[in-house]
Formats: sequence, structure tokens, C-alpha cells
Amino acid sequence: MDTRTFYEQGRHFIDTTDWSTKNPDIHLQMYKIAAQQGHADAQALLGYCYANGIGYTLDRKLAIQYYMQAIEQQHHIAEYELGCVYRDAPSNEKDYDKAVLWFTKAAHAGNMDAQFALGQCYADGMGVEANQEEAELWFGRAASRQASIERSKSNSSSTRKKHEYISSSFSDCRFFFSFF
Repeated sequence: MDTRTFYEQGRHFIDTTDWSTKNPDIHLQMYKIAAQQGHADAQALLGYCYANGIGYTLDRKLAIQYYMQAIEQQHHIAEYELGCVYRDAPSNEKDYDKAVLWFTKAAHAGNMDAQFALGQCYADGMGVEANQEEAELWFGRAASRQASIERSKSNSSSTRKKHEYISSSFSDCRFFFSFF
């Protein structure tokens, strides 16, 4: 099977409606194979799973490794999620400077969640000097991005569909693994 097929097989386990037949080990194995073959979405999803202890033991180092592999392929959701790893780490491991770095990269790429997170960093002085004007700027960009997404829901462009597909992959993954 090719890389995309492994990824799609992993998605199949999320998309089926019979939850009693789901096998998270198979699902995760398909994502792992796709990730090892260089599939950026699979790498980002595995990063998320390791970062949150979903299907695997929580492992920040592996999460960072998978996120970095996806980021090398310009995966902006992975940039945002990597920022979350650094921001949400246990108190003795938090690294707000790195969180701001990755939130900034994703925010400049138009990632709405990163724009909001960056606004929070500026509002609270996490990793940057507190700056209400800068916080409002990023909160405004996030709100504007949300409004743009809402307006484009009827637009069927392939770029929007790809963004929604990737976003739904993360949402589906979070929903699916909430049962385990």
C-alpha cells in the first residue's frame, strides 16, 4: 500500500459509525506506517496522540519528533500543536519562548488557533512582554479568520476542503480517542 492508503485506512477506523468494532491499535498502526513513510498529516496526528497520551503513553519527546517531521513539510497545524506542547508542559518543563516561536509561525501562516494562542501569550506576558495592543491585534486576526471561514463554508475550493479535511482529522481523532 502507498502512504496515502495507510493514512486513509487509519481514517477509516475513525469514520466508521460502529464504535464497538473499533480497534485503536490498528488505527494507530496505520497512522504510524503512513508517518514513517512521510505523510505529514499522519505525523501531526501521531504527535498529537503522543502529546496527549492518546493510544500511547504520553511522550513529549516523541510528540515533538513527529510534530517536527510534519513541520518540515509546512504543516501549520503541527506548528500550533507544538506550541501547545511547550506551553502546556508540566511546570518544570514549560518553555513559553518556544511556545511563542511556534505559535508565531503558525499564526503568520493563518492558523486561527495559533493567532488566538499568541494573543493570549501577549495578554498574559507568557514568553513575551505583556502587550495589550499586540494581544488585541492577534485576537482580532483570529476573529477575522473565523469570520472568513464562516463566509467560505459555501465555497467548494480544494484548498478549503483540504484545510477542513485536516482539521476534521484532528477533531475526529480527539473524539475517537476520548472513548479510550
